[in-house]
Amino acid sequence: MHTIYSKEQLWEMYKKLPEQIRETLSSEEMSDTISEICQKNNLSTEDNSLISNIINEVLFGILPASDFQKTIEMEMELRKDAAKKISQEIDRFVFSPVSAVLGKTLETEKKKETIKTMREETETKKELPVTKEKPKSSSQSDTYRESLE
Repeated sequence: MHTIYSKEQLWEMYKKLPEQIRETLSSEEMSDTISEICQKNNLSTEDNSLISNIINEVLFGILPASDFQKTIEMEMELRKDAAKKISQEIDRFVFSPVSAVLGKTLETEKKKETIKTMREETETKKELPVTKEKPKSSSQSDTYRESLE
């Protein structure tokens, strides 16, 4: 299930993207590449639009690149082998040229999410009452210890 973002949210996300990703998103070359891949794989114009949206989700950092093949397989109702072939071509011609920057963008988003999760966990722990138990003392002597005297 996809989260739906408003135009304002997407615009804010777009402004935070590295320059290379923004150029890729708006390039005519990327659009042509996607069209060629779709045409070569006998996909409809509607499929072309859908796959472009899924690619944008990856480039925006909304969808992990590792989930791309599985997503197009499910969303476009493709056979696994067809989704794999398309995914490999998209990876080669769209994602690979920006992979270094894309990886950094995803790492940054993961770090932000991890920090947010850690803060939430810390706040939850603060709310829980903390009780410390005193160690139980034994009235019996330890037969395994030798006397120091």
